[in-house]
Amino acid sequence: MPNFYHNDMNASMDRNFRLLRVLSCLQEGAAPAQDILERLADAGAAPAIASFYRDLNRALEIGWIEVADRQEPARPGRPARCYRLTRAGRSALRSQGRRLYDFASSALLHPRSLGKGKLS
Repeated sequence: MPNFYHNDMNASMDRNFRLLRVLSCLQEGAAPAQDILERLADAGAAPAIASFYRDLNRALEIGWIEVADRQEPARPGRPARCYRLTRAGRSALRSQGRRLYDFASSALLHPRSLGKGKLS
């Protein structure tokens, strides 16, 4: 019998990691979607295109990013919208980064404690 809680939890974690990766790509300033995708690919975290645009829209809805005033010429065609982090996005990135760091530190210091609960 499949473990639906485990599958849902993994999907939720994957979605959150993808959102954090998008936010981290905007730390240095505004960028068009194509540049964000290239940065993710360069970091070895290239998402599926549909997932990326869902994550981008989700971050817009939450208020973690916004459309920047400037636009860049798209590779050919119309100008591309640029996105930038909001104050809330920077705060979310910092707090989630701390949570991940704390979790990883705990896992490295106490690896057996993580194996006591059965997740799969």
